[in-house]
Amino acid sequence: MRYDFGIDIGGTNIDVGLVKEHETVVSRRNIKTQQHIDPKSAIEVITASMIEQMDKFGLTSSDISSIGIGITGIIDHDKGILQWSPNLVWKDLHFSEEFEGRLGIKTVVENDANAAAIGEFFLGAGRGAVSSILVTLGTGIGGGFVNKGILYKGINGSEVEIGHMVINKGGRECHCGRKGCFERYASASGLKITIQEKMAEYEDSLMWTLEDGDATKVSTHTAFDAAALGDQAAKEALELYYDDLALGLTNVINIFQPDMVILSGGLTNVGEELMIPVRERVAKEVYSKNTDKNASIRVATLGNDTGILGAANIIRARED
Repeated sequence: MRYDFGIDIGGTNIDVGLVKEHETVVSRRNIKTQQHIDPKSAIEVITASMIEQMDKFGLTSSDISSIGIGITGIIDHDKGILQWSPNLVWKDLHFSEEFEGRLGIKTVVENDANAAAIGEFFLGAGRGAVSSILVTLGTGIGGGFVNKGILYKGINGSEVEIGHMVINKGGRECHCGRKGCFERYASASGLKITIQEKMAEYEDSLMWTLEDGDATKVSTHTAFDAAALGDQAAKEALELYYDDLALGLTNVINIFQPDMVILSGGLTNVGEELMIPVRERVAKEVYSKNTDKNASIRVATLGNDTGILGAANIIRARED
């Protein structure tokens, strides 16, 4: 029987899960990140959680094949070091050294978007594919490319930085320092900006009523809710969003030609209301539109288990 630990470290929560045979989460613990914002404290509580779960199942370190860690930031994959995580403000953390020294279990570290891409490739929407690209639609846009079971990594250890290709030259300023990046338009935060711009253009928009006259309260659902009630401004905001998302996805497909693109994040919860118009736009624009084979666009399926399962399977996507 094979067991691995999958650890998903985010800005709000740390999930520590024991995974059996690569795909079944048999035990999990949730830790509030803000209570352990000091990285040394976080490492100690994660270690204690793993020991607790091993004890529960009568396991020892020799029964655990690997510890996989998914975390936002820049990773030195060879050394298992988190070089920098701007969201957590953690720097130069030797995760592999720490956990291997404490528990004697091989430890691998990966960017969280890459870990999610690995999980979806082996166990989720990408199961059975030759290649798949995960695109995360969150506060920003992340991505991971898995081809023939191997995760693509750039020369500096960064993942596929899908969110930072420019789709609107001279457009909205991005945190990376460029203007017009994909994530400034097609992420959840990008959609909110588009909604606010349309609200400013249409003073009689129903979206003002839904948000009590306060544009700062808008969420990604504001436009979908108002559009369902016939609001013109909301419809226009969504049309712009579909255009922007489809433009970026078309670029991704043209460059990588994967079997499929998998979308994840809260925005995908609206389902076909999002997927149908985006698929239609991409189908008209991709370079390969006149061939028999084209990338499919799907929604991620692992849900709340994505982080743990992706992290627990990192070792499967390493060439060594």
